Amino acid sequence: MVKKRFRFGLLAGLAAASQIFAGFASSTQGYNLISFGNTNLAASDVEGKVAVGGANNIVKSYSIGLESEESAYSLVSNGNVDVTNASVCNGGIYSAGNVTLNSVNVEGDIVKYGTDMASVFNFNDVYAELNTASAKYATTLSNGTVTNNYGTLTFTGNADVNYFTLNASALKADYSNNLAFNLANSNAVSIVNIIGDVGVSSFNLNSWGNTSSKTLFNFTGVNDEFTILGTVNGSILAANDRLAISNGQINGQIAAASVTGGSQVNLELFDYEEEEVPEGSTTAMMIAGLFVLAFVSRKKILVSKN
Repeated sequence: MVKKRFRFGLLAGLAAASQIFAGFASSTQGYNLISFGNTNLAASDVEGKVAVGGANNIVKSYSIGLESEESAYSLVSNGNVDVTNASVCNGGIYSAGNVTLNSVNVEGDIVKYGTDMASVFNFNDVYAELNTASAKYATTLSNGTVTNNYGTLTFTGNADVNYFTLNASALKADYSNNLAFNLANSNAVSIVNIIGDVGVSSFNLNSWGNTSSKTLFNFTGVNDEFTILGTVNGSILAANDRLAISNGQINGQIAAASVTGGSQVNLELFDYEEEEVPEGSTTAMMIAGLFVLAFVSRKKILVSKN
């Protein structure tokens, strides 16, 4: 009986070691733009849902949620939110603080001083999940290559899911950050880990050869601050960086420490759901456990023979 319990407990532990990894796609819950701090969006169309986590948030002109599926709320705020000359489409507004509206059309309910924010959008949990995802991506061994061909950064990948590592210092403070993707097929996923602080105040990411919904730019800097100019074909994960957007469009999702400025943010959700994978720290435990199981089985055989 003791041996059976021991083996059952060990097997249960090994099963628990294999965990579901909540990646960018599932953590963002279909939101087009997530800002964990004070947000100031001006002259911006955000086609999908928006979640702003600051104490005081400002949204001016154009629309939110025009292309999103109808839901209870298209704009969620963890503090006060001031909306001017805008439309909130396919859902209402839920705020943990006050809601100030000036020339605004809202297609849904308006909740002020809501007391159930965690059930609508849990900013703390989402922030933690995105940090875990960012670290997981950044520590995944690169299986693609990055080369500099006369100023063009070329990303070559032959896998279905390609991980690339790019030192942030390679980004230039001008319009010449050309990114060329040479991928095995049009459905290949590209996760570009941008390591370190950017070091320049503004830059663009002019890319071709990739699919926006299959591309994620993972900025790993901490407390960095920069402006992305022009058009970005892919989603942006910068949970600890203050991001400004200007003069162009983002064809993807945004998740940042804070978001300011104005751009067209199109609803291109990152189309890659991570599968069940073992955590790196538990892999060694699993291997050790298998050795223990092998030892126990071998000992049992020897005892039977004797």
